[in-house]
Amino acid sequence: LTRFMTGDLERAVAQLKAMYGDDTSDFTSLTLLANLQMEGGDLKGAKVTLAEIVKISPDQAIAHNLRGAISFREGNIEESIVFYDQALAVNTDYISALKNRGFAYVVSRQFEKALPDLERVLTVSPNDAHVHGMIGRTYLELGQFDKAVRYLAKAEAVFPRSAIILADHSEVLAERGLIISAITKAEKAKSYAEKQPGLITYLEEKIQIWQALEDERKALEAEKQAEIRQAVADKKAAKEKEKAEKAEEAEKKTAGEAEEAEVEDTVAEPQEAGSVDDGSSSF
Repeated sequence: LTRFMTGDLERAVAQLKAMYGDDTSDFTSLTLLANLQMEGGDLKGAKVTLAEIVKISPDQAIAHNLRGAISFREGNIEESIVFYDQALAVNTDYISALKNRGFAYVVSRQFEKALPDLERVLTVSPNDAHVHGMIGRTYLELGQFDKAVRYLAKAEAVFPRSAIILADHSEVLAERGLIISAITKAEKAKSYAEKQPGLITYLEEKIQIWQALEDERKALEAEKQAEIRQAVADKKAAKEKEKAEKAEEAEKKTAGEAEEAEVEDTVAEPQEAGSVDDGSSSF
């Protein structure tokens, strides 16, 4: 296993085959060998090893689980689920089969079915970051974005360079209206997806859509601010006009009162009385 983890698949496989050659009942070595062959992309070799496992114990849950894993890697998702079902029929608490079936459900977009399997895995392995990522993706597809972001954040903390997890996280952020953060996260996902051209194309399309939404939001915000400024200006102008009209009215009123006072002041004064000539004279 250490050789495999350091990239020496050839020697790892050779060692396991030698161990099985020394003991043809070595079920554990065969199981590990099949898994390493699958991880290395040697599905043909994995099938040969699986046949040896079936000879030893055809009804073992692990044999059904390996069948499912090989079918999954061959792209036969529904067939793989049937084999996982068979494994779990033998052992209902077989965590590997639960995890594999949950992942198969996610890939086949049967999200409602995926959750129970994945949540059961977490009861045994609560820190399994792969499962956190799958549950996050499931909640994203189900539109439960607050739950999705919690699981994806946990997965990202363990796998900060996972393009898939970062991509899913970016979509959740976008759905929650955090467009700038979503674009930043998607750009980061792209930088780690150099061996996944399909994902890069997908992210570029998403970024383009999100950027257009952000530009539209900014334009609407600018329009709204312009309307607010215009409304304030109109209100100020209305007040100024009202003030001017009141001042003009007051000025007219003052002028009218002054005119009335002037009219009163110009009324003629009464004529002085003269002496009356009654025809008499005094000496």
